[in-house]
Amino acid sequence: MAPTTPDGIDWAATFELRNKRKPTNDLEVTSLQAEEQQFFYTILDNLEEKVTYPTYCFIFDGPGRYEDIINKSFEELDQKKTQII
Repeated sequence: MAPTTPDGIDWAATFELRNKRKPTNDLEVTSLQAEEQQFFYTILDNLEEKVTYPTYCFIFDGPGRYEDIINKSFEELDQKKTQII
C-alpha cells in the first residue's frame, strides 16, 4: 500500500462528504486540512536515511461505497427472508 500524502487527497470532496454540503469558502477547506495535518507527520528513518509518511487507509462513506452496499445487501436479505417465511 502506498503511503498517503496530503497532496493525494481531494480536500474539497472530503469536506463535502463529511459535512454533507459544499464548502462555502476556501477557509473551510483549509481548516479541514489543518485539522487533519496530524496524520501526515513524517517519520525519519535514520538507518535508511530517508523520510517517509505513515500509511493510513482513508475510507469515505457515501453512495456506492462500503456502508451503502452493506445496507442495500441487508435490505435485500430482509426481502428474501420475508418471501421465504
